[in-house]
Amino acid sequence: MNVQEAGRTTGALVEVGGRHGRRWLLIGIAALAAAGVLCVLLLCRGPSVDERLAAIEASRAIPDTENAAVLYREILERWGTISVDMAGPGGAAARLASTRPWRGQDHPELAWWLDEHEGLLAELRKATQREQCRLPLWIEPQPTSSPSMFAAMRGWAYLMVRSMNRDIGEGRTDNALTTCRSLCRLADHLKQQPTALCYMVGIAIEALTFNGISAFIVDEPAATNDRLDRLESFLLSAQDRWEQDRAQRAPIEELLRQKQNGRLRLIERLRLRLNDSSEEVVTKRIRELSMRRLSQRRGISILMALRRYKNDKGEWPETLAEIAPTLPAEILVDPRSDGPFLYKRTDDRFVLYGVGPNRMDEGGANNGSGADDWPIWLEDDEVPDSGQNGDVNDPEASYGP
Repeated sequence: MNVQEAGRTTGALVEVGGRHGRRWLLIGIAALAAAGVLCVLLLCRGPSVDERLAAIEASRAIPDTENAAVLYREILERWGTISVDMAGPGGAAARLASTRPWRGQDHPELAWWLDEHEGLLAELRKATQREQCRLPLWIEPQPTSSPSMFAAMRGWAYLMVRSMNRDIGEGRTDNALTTCRSLCRLADHLKQQPTALCYMVGIAIEALTFNGISAFIVDEPAATNDRLDRLESFLLSAQDRWEQDRAQRAPIEELLRQKQNGRLRLIERLRLRLNDSSEEVVTKRIRELSMRRLSQRRGISILMALRRYKNDKGEWPETLAEIAPTLPAEILVDPRSDGPFLYKRTDDRFVLYGVGPNRMDEGGANNGSGADDWPIWLEDDEVPDSGQNGDVNDPEASYGP
Protein backbone atom coordinates (compact mmCIF):
# COMPACT_ATOMS: atom_id res chain seq x y z
CA MET A 1 0.00 0.00 0.00
CA ASN A 2 1.46 3.32 -1.04
CA VAL A 3 1.14 6.58 0.78
CA GLN A 4 -1.88 7.75 -1.23
CA GLU A 5 -3.82 4.58 -0.62
CA ALA A 6 -2.99 4.72 3.07
CA GLY A 7 -4.25 8.29 3.20
CA ARG A 8 -7.49 7.40 1.48
CA THR A 9 -8.02 4.46 3.81
CA THR A 10 -7.34 6.62 6.86
CA GLY A 11 -9.75 9.28 5.60
CA ALA A 12 -12.45 6.70 5.04
CA LEU A 13 -12.01 5.35 8.55
CA VAL A 14 -12.18 8.84 9.99
CA GLU A 15 -15.36 9.54 8.02
CA VAL A 16 -16.98 6.30 9.18
CA GLY A 17 -15.91 6.97 12.75
CA GLY A 18 -17.31 10.47 12.52
CA ARG A 19 -20.66 9.21 11.35
CA HIS A 20 -20.82 6.67 14.17
CA GLY A 21 -19.73 9.32 16.65
CA ARG A 22 -22.43 11.70 15.53
CA ARG A 23 -25.02 8.95 15.76
CA TRP A 24 -23.99 8.07 19.30
CA LEU A 25 -23.91 11.75 20.15
CA LEU A 26 -27.47 12.17 18.88
CA ILE A 27 -28.58 9.07 20.79
CA GLY A 28 -26.98 10.45 23.94
CA ILE A 29 -28.65 13.81 23.50
CA ALA A 30 -32.03 12.12 22.93
CA ALA A 31 -31.57 9.97 26.02
CA LEU A 32 -30.68 13.00 28.11
CA ALA A 33 -33.69 14.87 26.75
CA ALA A 34 -36.00 11.92 27.55
CA ALA A 35 -34.53 11.67 31.03
CA GLY A 36 -35.07 15.40 31.49
CA VAL A 37 -38.68 15.17 30.38
CA LEU A 38 -39.21 12.22 32.70
CA CYS A 39 -37.71 14.14 35.61
CA VAL A 40 -39.95 17.11 34.89
CA LEU A 41 -42.99 14.85 34.72
CA LEU A 42 -42.05 13.20 37.99
CA LEU A 43 -41.46 16.55 39.64
CA CYS A 44 -44.71 17.99 38.28
CA ARG A 45 -46.76 14.84 38.93
CA GLY A 46 -49.27 15.33 41.71
CA PRO A 47 -49.59 12.79 44.47
CA SER A 48 -51.22 9.48 43.57
CA VAL A 49 -54.71 8.48 44.71
CA ASP A 50 -53.23 6.33 47.46
CA GLU A 51 -50.96 9.15 48.58
CA ARG A 52 -53.83 11.61 48.68
CA LEU A 53 -56.03 9.20 50.64
CA ALA A 54 -53.15 8.56 53.06
CA ALA A 55 -52.76 12.32 53.56
CA ILE A 56 -56.47 12.67 54.32
CA GLU A 57 -56.28 9.75 56.75
CA ALA A 58 -53.35 11.41 58.50
CA SER A 59 -55.21 14.71 58.78
CA ARG A 60 -58.20 12.93 60.37
CA ALA A 61 -56.17 10.90 62.86
CA ILE A 62 -56.97 11.16 66.57
CA PRO A 63 -55.46 9.32 69.55
CA ASP A 64 -56.65 5.73 70.00
CA THR A 65 -57.86 6.64 73.48
CA GLU A 66 -60.38 9.04 71.90
CA ASN A 67 -61.33 6.94 68.88
CA ALA A 68 -64.50 4.88 69.25
CA ALA A 69 -63.48 2.85 66.18
CA VAL A 70 -60.77 1.18 68.26
CA LEU A 71 -63.39 -0.12 70.69
CA TYR A 72 -65.73 -1.11 67.87
CA ARG A 73 -62.98 -3.26 66.33
CA GLU A 74 -62.40 -4.97 69.68
CA ILE A 75 -66.14 -5.58 70.10
CA LEU A 76 -66.34 -7.02 66.58
CA GLU A 77 -63.48 -9.42 67.33
CA ARG A 78 -65.15 -10.61 70.54
CA TRP A 79 -68.81 -10.72 69.54
CA GLY A 80 -68.92 -10.82 65.75
CA THR A 81 -72.05 -9.78 63.85
CA ILE A 82 -75.75 -10.13 64.59
CA SER A 83 -78.26 -10.92 61.85
CA VAL A 84 -80.17 -7.76 60.91
CA ASP A 85 -83.26 -9.74 59.87
CA MET A 86 -83.60 -11.37 63.27
CA ALA A 87 -81.27 -9.75 65.80
CA GLY A 88 -82.79 -12.18 68.23
CA PRO A 89 -85.26 -15.07 68.14
CA GLY A 90 -88.95 -14.80 67.55
CA GLY A 91 -89.19 -13.45 64.00
CA ALA A 92 -92.35 -11.31 64.18
CA ALA A 93 -91.72 -10.56 67.84
CA ALA A 94 -88.23 -9.28 67.04
CA ARG A 95 -89.63 -7.06 64.30
CA LEU A 96 -92.35 -5.70 66.58
CA ALA A 97 -89.77 -5.01 69.27
CA SER A 98 -88.00 -2.69 66.83
CA THR A 99 -90.99 -0.39 66.55
CA ARG A 100 -92.86 -0.37 69.88
CA PRO A 101 -92.23 -0.58 73.61
CA TRP A 102 -92.72 -4.18 74.77
CA ARG A 103 -92.43 -6.38 77.87
CA GLY A 104 -90.35 -9.47 78.41
CA GLN A 105 -93.32 -11.44 79.77
CA ASP A 106 -95.02 -11.05 76.39
CA HIS A 107 -91.97 -12.26 74.44
CA PRO A 108 -89.90 -14.35 76.87
CA GLU A 109 -87.62 -15.93 74.27
CA LEU A 110 -86.58 -12.54 72.91
CA ALA A 111 -86.15 -11.19 76.45
CA TRP A 112 -83.88 -14.14 77.33
CA TRP A 113 -81.83 -13.56 74.19
CA LEU A 114 -81.36 -9.89 75.09
CA ASP A 115 -80.28 -10.83 78.60
CA GLU A 116 -77.68 -13.16 77.10
CA HIS A 117 -76.25 -10.19 75.19
CA GLU A 118 -76.13 -7.77 78.12
CA GLY A 119 -72.32 -7.93 78.04
CA LEU A 120 -72.32 -6.77 74.42
CA LEU A 121 -74.77 -3.97 75.24
CA ALA A 122 -72.51 -2.80 78.08
CA GLU A 123 -69.50 -2.68 75.75
CA LEU A 124 -71.47 -0.74 73.16
CA ARG A 125 -72.58 1.79 75.76
CA LYS A 126 -68.93 2.25 76.74
CA ALA A 127 -67.78 2.69 73.13
CA THR A 128 -70.49 5.25 72.40
CA GLN A 129 -69.36 7.40 75.31
CA ARG A 130 -66.52 8.53 73.06
CA GLU A 131 -67.51 11.51 70.98
CA GLN A 132 -65.22 10.89 68.00
CA CYS A 133 -64.83 7.99 65.61
CA ARG A 134 -62.41 7.52 62.72
CA LEU A 135 -63.08 4.49 60.55
CA PRO A 136 -60.71 3.82 57.62
CA LEU A 137 -61.66 5.62 54.42
CA TRP A 138 -60.84 2.54 52.35
CA ILE A 139 -61.61 -0.94 53.61
CA GLU A 140 -59.98 -3.77 51.70
CA PRO A 141 -62.41 -6.41 50.44
CA GLN A 142 -62.59 -9.29 52.89
CA PRO A 143 -63.54 -12.95 52.43
CA THR A 144 -67.26 -13.50 52.77
CA SER A 145 -66.61 -15.43 55.97
CA SER A 146 -64.99 -12.39 57.62
CA PRO A 147 -67.24 -10.18 59.77
CA SER A 148 -68.04 -6.76 58.31
CA MET A 149 -67.90 -3.65 60.51
CA PHE A 150 -70.92 -2.14 58.77
CA ALA A 151 -72.98 -5.32 59.06
CA ALA A 152 -71.96 -5.58 62.73
CA MET A 153 -72.97 -1.98 63.46
CA ARG A 154 -76.38 -2.47 61.92
CA GLY A 155 -76.90 -5.64 63.94
CA TRP A 156 -75.76 -3.89 67.12
CA ALA A 157 -78.26 -1.11 66.39
CA TYR A 158 -81.13 -3.60 66.18
CA LEU A 159 -79.98 -5.13 69.45
CA MET A 160 -79.90 -1.74 71.16
CA VAL A 161 -83.24 -0.52 69.83
CA ARG A 162 -84.98 -3.68 71.04
CA SER A 163 -83.34 -3.30 74.41
CA MET A 164 -84.40 0.36 74.54
CA ASN A 165 -88.02 -0.45 73.66
CA ARG A 166 -88.10 -3.22 76.26
CA ASP A 167 -86.82 -0.82 78.93
CA ILE A 168 -89.53 1.67 77.97
CA GLY A 169 -92.20 -1.02 78.13
CA GLU A 170 -91.01 -2.27 81.52
CA GLY A 171 -90.65 1.18 83.06
CA ARG A 172 -86.83 1.46 83.10
CA THR A 173 -87.01 4.89 81.56
CA ASP A 174 -83.54 6.14 82.45
CA ASN A 175 -81.96 2.95 81.09
CA ALA A 176 -83.95 3.44 77.88
CA LEU A 177 -82.70 7.01 77.51
CA THR A 178 -79.12 5.84 78.04
CA THR A 179 -79.52 3.27 75.26
CA CYS A 180 -81.17 5.87 73.03
CA ARG A 181 -78.18 8.12 73.56
CA SER A 182 -75.90 5.24 72.53
CA LEU A 183 -77.92 4.66 69.36
CA CYS A 184 -77.77 8.34 68.43
CA ARG A 185 -74.03 8.40 69.08
CA LEU A 186 -73.51 5.26 66.96
CA ALA A 187 -75.39 6.92 64.09
CA ASP A 188 -73.36 10.10 64.58
CA HIS A 189 -70.09 8.14 64.58
CA LEU A 190 -70.93 6.79 61.14
CA LYS A 191 -72.01 10.20 59.87
CA GLN A 192 -68.66 11.64 61.00
CA GLN A 193 -67.04 9.60 58.22
CA PRO A 194 -66.77 11.54 54.93
CA THR A 195 -68.20 8.77 52.73
CA ALA A 196 -71.68 8.15 51.36
CA LEU A 197 -71.66 4.54 52.52
CA CYS A 198 -71.14 5.46 56.18
CA TYR A 199 -73.64 8.31 55.89
CA MET A 200 -76.37 5.98 54.61
CA VAL A 201 -75.77 3.35 57.29
CA GLY A 202 -75.76 6.14 59.88
CA ILE A 203 -79.15 7.53 58.87
CA ALA A 204 -80.59 4.00 58.72
CA ILE A 205 -79.47 3.40 62.32
CA GLU A 206 -80.88 6.75 63.37
CA ALA A 207 -84.25 5.76 61.86
CA LEU A 208 -84.43 2.73 64.14
CA THR A 209 -84.93 4.92 67.20
CA PHE A 210 -87.84 6.88 65.75
CA ASN A 211 -90.93 4.81 66.57
CA GLY A 212 -89.91 3.79 70.08
CA ILE A 213 -88.92 7.31 71.10
CA SER A 214 -92.08 8.76 69.54
CA ALA A 215 -94.21 6.32 71.55
CA PHE A 216 -92.31 7.20 74.72
CA ILE A 217 -92.82 10.94 74.21
CA VAL A 218 -96.53 10.71 73.43
CA ASP A 219 -97.76 7.82 75.58
CA GLU A 220 -95.51 7.23 78.57
CA PRO A 221 -96.35 8.89 81.91
CA ALA A 222 -92.60 8.89 82.61
CA ALA A 223 -92.04 11.45 79.83
CA THR A 224 -91.55 14.31 82.28
CA ASN A 225 -90.13 17.66 81.21
CA ASP A 226 -86.79 16.80 82.82
CA ARG A 227 -86.55 13.57 80.84
CA LEU A 228 -87.59 15.36 77.66
CA ASP A 229 -84.77 17.84 78.28
CA ARG A 230 -82.34 14.94 78.66
CA LEU A 231 -83.60 13.33 75.46
CA GLU A 232 -83.31 16.60 73.57
CA SER A 233 -79.69 17.02 74.67
CA PHE A 234 -78.40 14.08 72.64
CA LEU A 235 -80.73 13.91 69.64
CA LEU A 236 -79.06 14.80 66.35
CA SER A 237 -79.35 18.32 64.97
CA ALA A 238 -82.54 19.30 63.14
CA GLN A 239 -80.68 21.76 60.91
CA ASP A 240 -80.45 21.10 57.19
CA ARG A 241 -76.75 20.36 56.54
CA TRP A 242 -77.19 18.42 53.32
CA GLU A 243 -75.19 20.73 51.07
CA GLN A 244 -72.31 21.16 53.55
CA ASP A 245 -72.07 17.42 54.19
CA ARG A 246 -72.26 16.60 50.50
CA ALA A 247 -69.54 19.12 49.67
CA GLN A 248 -67.29 17.59 52.33
CA ARG A 249 -67.82 14.06 51.00
CA ALA A 250 -67.51 14.82 47.28
CA PRO A 251 -63.68 15.02 46.86
CA ILE A 252 -63.09 11.95 49.03
CA GLU A 253 -65.80 10.01 47.24
CA GLU A 254 -64.07 10.83 43.95
CA LEU A 255 -60.74 9.51 45.24
CA LEU A 256 -62.38 6.32 46.48
CA ARG A 257 -64.11 5.92 43.14
CA GLN A 258 -60.78 6.29 41.32
CA LYS A 259 -59.17 3.73 43.61
CA GLN A 260 -62.01 1.30 43.08
CA ASN A 261 -61.99 1.79 39.30
CA GLY A 262 -58.24 1.24 39.22
CA ARG A 263 -58.85 -2.30 40.45
CA LEU A 264 -61.43 -3.09 37.78
CA ARG A 265 -60.80 -4.72 34.44
CA LEU A 266 -60.93 -2.49 31.38
CA ILE A 267 -64.35 -3.75 30.27
CA GLU A 268 -65.76 -3.06 33.74
CA ARG A 269 -64.37 0.47 33.69
CA LEU A 270 -65.91 1.10 30.29
CA ARG A 271 -69.26 -0.17 31.56
CA LEU A 272 -69.12 2.24 34.49
CA ARG A 273 -68.16 5.12 32.21
CA LEU A 274 -71.16 4.39 30.00
CA ASN A 275 -73.41 4.41 33.06
CA ASP A 276 -72.54 7.86 34.43
CA SER A 277 -76.15 8.38 35.52
CA SER A 278 -75.69 5.88 38.38
CA GLU A 279 -73.87 8.46 40.49
CA GLU A 280 -76.70 10.95 40.05
CA VAL A 281 -79.26 8.31 41.02
CA VAL A 282 -77.32 7.40 44.17
CA THR A 283 -76.96 11.07 45.17
CA LYS A 284 -80.68 11.64 44.67
CA ARG A 285 -81.49 8.60 46.80
CA ILE A 286 -79.14 9.70 49.59
CA ARG A 287 -80.68 13.17 49.59
CA GLU A 288 -84.18 11.70 49.79
CA LEU A 289 -83.20 9.56 52.79
CA SER A 290 -81.46 12.51 54.40
CA MET A 291 -84.59 14.65 54.09
CA ARG A 292 -86.69 11.87 55.60
CA ARG A 293 -84.42 11.68 58.62
CA LEU A 294 -84.40 15.47 58.94
CA SER A 295 -88.20 15.46 58.79
CA GLN A 296 -88.26 12.89 61.58
CA ARG A 297 -85.82 14.88 63.72
CA ARG A 298 -87.98 17.96 63.40
CA GLY A 299 -91.07 15.85 64.06
CA ILE A 300 -89.52 14.55 67.29
CA SER A 301 -88.82 18.15 68.37
CA ILE A 302 -92.47 19.02 67.71
CA LEU A 303 -93.64 15.94 69.65
CA MET A 304 -91.52 16.99 72.64
CA ALA A 305 -92.97 20.51 72.52
CA LEU A 306 -96.49 19.04 72.33
CA ARG A 307 -95.78 16.77 75.30
CA ARG A 308 -94.34 19.64 77.37
CA TYR A 309 -97.54 21.57 76.65
CA LYS A 310 -99.63 18.59 77.80
CA ASN A 311 -97.48 18.13 80.91
CA ASP A 312 -98.07 21.78 81.80
CA LYS A 313 -101.69 22.24 80.65
CA GLY A 314 -103.11 18.75 81.04
CA GLU A 315 -104.20 18.43 77.39
CA TRP A 316 -102.83 18.52 73.89
CA PRO A 317 -102.88 21.92 72.15
CA GLU A 318 -105.52 22.65 69.54
CA THR A 319 -102.99 23.88 66.97
CA LEU A 320 -99.25 24.05 66.46
CA ALA A 321 -99.50 27.83 66.83
CA GLU A 322 -99.77 27.28 70.59
CA ILE A 323 -96.30 25.71 70.77
CA ALA A 324 -94.67 27.68 67.94
CA PRO A 325 -93.12 30.30 70.29
CA THR A 326 -91.18 27.51 72.06
CA LEU A 327 -89.51 26.23 68.88
CA PRO A 328 -87.10 27.65 66.29
CA ALA A 329 -89.07 28.57 63.17
CA GLU A 330 -87.23 26.02 60.98
CA ILE A 331 -88.44 23.12 63.15
CA LEU A 332 -92.02 23.67 61.98
CA VAL A 333 -90.99 23.39 58.30
CA ASP A 334 -91.08 19.93 56.72
CA PRO A 335 -87.88 19.73 54.60
CA ARG A 336 -89.46 17.24 52.19
CA SER A 337 -92.02 19.78 50.99
CA ASP A 338 -90.74 23.07 52.41
CA GLY A 339 -94.23 23.47 53.85
CA PRO A 340 -95.65 23.24 57.38
CA PHE A 341 -96.23 20.02 59.27
CA LEU A 342 -99.92 19.19 59.62
CA TYR A 343 -101.35 18.69 63.12
CA LYS A 344 -104.92 17.59 63.78
CA ARG A 345 -106.59 16.94 67.11
CA THR A 346 -108.73 13.79 67.29
CA ASP A 347 -110.64 13.78 70.60
CA ASP A 348 -107.88 13.28 73.21
CA ARG A 349 -105.32 12.23 70.59
CA PHE A 350 -103.73 13.81 67.52
CA VAL A 351 -101.99 13.09 64.23
CA LEU A 352 -98.85 14.81 62.96
CA TYR A 353 -97.38 14.44 59.48
CA GLY A 354 -95.87 16.23 56.49
CA VAL A 355 -97.55 16.35 53.08
CA GLY A 356 -94.56 15.14 51.07
CA PRO A 357 -93.11 16.31 47.74
CA ASN A 358 -96.44 16.12 45.87
CA ARG A 359 -97.77 18.89 48.21
CA MET A 360 -101.08 17.01 48.66
CA ASP A 361 -102.68 16.33 52.04
CA GLU A 362 -103.33 12.59 52.03
CA GLY A 363 -104.04 12.21 55.73
CA GLY A 364 -100.59 10.91 56.59
CA ALA A 365 -100.74 8.03 54.10
CA ASN A 366 -97.51 6.77 52.56
CA ASN A 367 -97.73 3.82 50.18
CA GLY A 368 -96.76 2.58 46.77
CA SER A 369 -99.92 3.96 45.16
CA GLY A 370 -98.71 7.55 45.01
CA ALA A 371 -99.47 8.80 48.52
CA ASP A 372 -96.23 10.29 49.83
CA ASP A 373 -97.16 11.98 53.12
CA TRP A 374 -94.53 11.44 55.80
CA PRO A 375 -96.16 10.36 59.08
CA ILE A 376 -94.66 11.49 62.37
CA TRP A 377 -97.46 10.33 64.70
CA LEU A 378 -100.69 8.61 63.72
CA GLU A 379 -103.51 6.96 65.67
CA ASP A 380 -102.87 4.32 68.34
CA ASP A 381 -103.25 1.34 66.02
CA GLU A 382 -100.99 2.78 63.32
CA VAL A 383 -97.22 2.63 63.48
CA PRO A 384 -95.48 5.10 61.17
CA ASP A 385 -93.03 3.38 58.86
CA SER A 386 -89.64 4.77 59.76
CA GLY A 387 -88.12 3.25 56.66
CA GLN A 388 -85.68 1.34 58.81
CA ASN A 389 -85.52 -1.75 56.61
CA GLY A 390 -85.41 -0.05 53.25
CA ASP A 391 -82.73 2.58 53.64
CA VAL A 392 -79.65 0.43 53.22
CA ASN A 393 -80.29 -2.83 51.48
CA ASP A 394 -76.65 -3.56 50.80
CA PRO A 395 -74.23 -1.31 52.67
CA GLU A 396 -71.23 -3.29 51.44
CA ALA A 397 -71.96 -2.58 47.78
CA SER A 398 -69.72 0.45 47.40
CA TYR A 399 -66.18 0.06 48.68
CA GLY A 400 -65.97 -3.42 50.11
CA PRO A 401 -67.36 -4.90 53.34
